[in-house]
Amino acid sequence: MRFYTVHLRKGAPEDAVLVKDGFSWPALLFGPFWMAYRRMWRELIVLIAIYAGIAAIGTALSGQIAGWLDLLVALLLGFEGNALARRALARKGYEETAVIAASGRDEAELRLARALTAMET
Repeated sequence: MRFYTVHLRKGAPEDAVLVKDGFSWPALLFGPFWMAYRRMWRELIVLIAIYAGIAAIGTALSGQIAGWLDLLVALLLGFEGNALARRALARKGYEETAVIAASGRDEAELRLARALTAMET
């Protein structure tokens, strides 16, 4: 069973966004591209600055240290990526309104659609 948080913009329930709770494999494997796809521009700028710092450390000390630091940043992004996505949505005016338990994203979207339909009637 997976949990998804529901984020709604005031007055626009059709713009609902689901964010999975827990580890994010896409954030781990494709960090900067995942952030750009999610339009998390501030976080992307910070990540690029972190990678630039790691590159500077790598040239100053050793490439092996830079590799370990890259891995550490990727793991941290995997663990905290969805939390960063929630904060980015909050900055854009979305409010976390509910939590949905479902076996997968499709089922969570179906449950959300049913709940929004029930709210309209």
